Amino acid sequence: MITHIDQGAAPSADVRARAAFFGRPVLAIYDALVLGLSCRFVWKCPAPSLLDWYNGHVSANHLDVGVGTGYFLDRCHFPSATPRIVLADLSESSLAGSETAHSFDSSEG
Repeated sequence: MITHIDQGAAPSADVRARAAFFGRPVLAIYDALVLGLSCRFVWKCPAPSLLDWYNGHVSANHLDVGVGTGYFLDRCHFPSATPRIVLADLSESSLAGSETAHSFDSSEG
């Protein structure tokens, strides 16, 4: 279940502009660039190692901040068949893409 929470005050124009960068075209190549190249060669921490870490810290009551494409949510092993998931991201495209591209049950909360 994904919970939708009112964000309260609207972000500034500068914040909205930065978040808008992460639209569909960028998200289409995001995993390859960030998880494929940056993680492995810049940060020296390949995506499978990050996924192992993520699996060690995911819970049945989970908050994911900066969801990107939902890569880790889609591949992690929740300790519950019905985890409660809250997604937080400034990019509406990231939130919409993560929620619809993956097998999450969405409900208003």
